Amino acid sequence: MRSTSSPATRPRPRLRHVVAGALLVLACLPVSVWLPGQPPLPGYPALLRQWLSATVVLLVLATCAAGIEQRFAPALQPVGDRLRALAGHAAAPWIAALLACGLSGIVAYWVFDRHPLHVDAITQAYQATVFASGHTSVPTPAHPEFTASFLVADIAGRTFAQFPPGWAALLALGQLVGAGWLVGPLLLGAAVLALYALARGLDASPAQSLGTAAAFGCSPWVVILGASWMNHLPALAFLLAGAAALVHAERGRRWGLALLAGLCLGASLTIRPIDAMVYIVPGLGWLVLSAWRTGRWTVPLAVGAGLLPPLLALLWYNGQTTGHALRLGYEALWGPAHRLGFHTDPWGTPHTLTRGLGYLNAYLLDLQGELFGSLVPGILLCLLAVTLIRRVAVPERWLLIGSTLLMLTYVAYWHRGDFFGPRFLFSLAPIAILWTVRLPDVISARWNRPGWTAVARWSVILTIASGALLGWPIRWSAYREYAPARRWDADGGAAAAGVVNGLVFIREPWGAQLLARLWGRGVPHSEAQQLYQQVDSCILYLAVQDLERFNVAGDSAVSALHPLRADSSLVRTMTGAADSTLRMRPGTAYPEICRRRLREDRLGTQPFAPLLLAGAHGNRFVRDLQERNAEVIAEMAGRPVYQLRFSRDAAGAIVRSFVLVRPDSAVASWRLDAAEGGLAALRAAAMAVTPPSR
Repeated sequence: MRSTSSPATRPRPRLRHVVAGALLVLACLPVSVWLPGQPPLPGYPALLRQWLSATVVLLVLATCAAGIEQRFAPALQPVGDRLRALAGHAAAPWIAALLACGLSGIVAYWVFDRHPLHVDAITQAYQATVFASGHTSVPTPAHPEFTASFLVADIAGRTFAQFPPGWAALLALGQLVGAGWLVGPLLLGAAVLALYALARGLDASPAQSLGTAAAFGCSPWVVILGASWMNHLPALAFLLAGAAALVHAERGRRWGLALLAGLCLGASLTIRPIDAMVYIVPGLGWLVLSAWRTGRWTVPLAVGAGLLPPLLALLWYNGQTTGHALRLGYEALWGPAHRLGFHTDPWGTPHTLTRGLGYLNAYLLDLQGELFGSLVPGILLCLLAVTLIRRVAVPERWLLIGSTLLMLTYVAYWHRGDFFGPRFLFSLAPIAILWTVRLPDVISARWNRPGWTAVARWSVILTIASGALLGWPIRWSAYREYAPARRWDADGGAAAAGVVNGLVFIREPWGAQLLARLWGRGVPHSEAQQLYQQVDSCILYLAVQDLERFNVAGDSAVSALHPLRADSSLVRTMTGAADSTLRMRPGTAYPEICRRRLREDRLGTQPFAPLLLAGAHGNRFVRDLQERNAEVIAEMAGRPVYQLRFSRDAAGAIVRSFVLVRPDSAVASWRLDAAEGGLAALRAAAMAVTPPSR
């Protein structure tokens, strides 16, 4: 019989149902393809087929396992009781944390060779060396282009990393004892313990809390980020510790835990401010509203007191580096265009709401595979639990609100971070896992159908287990092969070659040299990046040589280079070059000096950023800038001068060797570049190709 209830009496969908539905669409469908101006997703059909087939297999296996469980329930009851007793043992979460820490340490050692490989991680490791020396920044050298790096700021004679200081400060402690690579894995163990404590504070059973912590600690995505030297796991570890302390403090009105919560949340703020703020702001709102109703202000005041020291430390650091307490290094390096919002980004591309939604769509599609590493869509079970639960407690509501704000915030962020998975949404991982593990209890409370509950439980178990077993081989090999040039041990190679107290010139790709020379002329990073993308690389290189020859810098250099962007619509990616980032204007006749740079790239190059961390035995590694090298040789007179040369062995692998050079003869060779360079060389090349008619 059809219900006679009117639409007005039917329960309305709650806000979390609307949000969960929107996320379900963005996480399962290629929405960005339907948005104007967004690139296609060529791999989506195959991905959808994989999801559908894997989900069918999962449901069949889960149903079979549930049937076996029901059939042999009396015999399995003692086993279940024993497992629950073990999960409730006080040592259980510590064992889970130790295993996660050990697994991440293995990945850091064997997969990443104990090196930071991503430019973000390298830059923060560099700042850690600055902190370890007892300083917040180092004086900018007289010729910064020889050692400048992409994410290192040079403000008012101070050189420092663009990132907030929290993670670099922790790395500095590890580097002081020669174990910087272990700091991330240790913090992963702390994060596992914190997640267990948070789950217990949200009234999860010991077994459910342990399952949540263990699933988090064995996720390939989580373990890899913990081993990678990136700042996402450290920020999350403090965020989880703060959340756990806050939930327990609010329940027991314990000011000591509240103070600890504030300190941990504040520490997260000094590592990744955006990721921390989206949880801190609604969390403080929850505490203030609770105190307003009850008249008990102990917890919010203690949390505020705990937040204050890390916040003041961050403001002090900003003042010492950028010159303004409220200005982060990001903005100091890239300008106001780095801020959140829908505007032209630092690279000159308009960031629109459409583009931001496309980014979020891509993040969530990636999150499906990265959360557990399984072939099954990873966040479907989480969204199902959030949708089906009848009542969400206030602390759980706080975490869901923070998670929603995190996603909305990164819609307004112009840069797409897709290496190491959708890392900008990494803070969602423990919350999504917590709700996934909770799904069987949600179904049991809603319908009280033991069979359905068993199917849900086995679906969760198989999803987590399949990711832990099947997700590792692909990721292990992929990350093991990533960035081989950045793994080179420069200090070890120099020691083997007997290089001591030497000045070593490193040939970096031509495009990277060009950017460094632009920075050396005082061209802001954002302007330099736009010039690099919109101007033929040879033309830009020759123009920079002219600026250097006539000592034009700062705003004058920017004004002199700006007209070169007039032909930006004609510029294309350079064909046949070893460096895929170089640009060309078709039909341009290149002089010999530009062809020489292209030949050098094909012979072999070495990324310079990792060498910011090198320098044992008194050696100084600097960028090879050809005709400019004489300046740094004069500055460091008395040192033996070496060049890093490249060759290939019988197997085709690159062999690096330190070649001692005579400064006088080398300078004479480099002067040839100076004589042949400048825009006059471009005009001469054009005349040679097309001589003037008589």
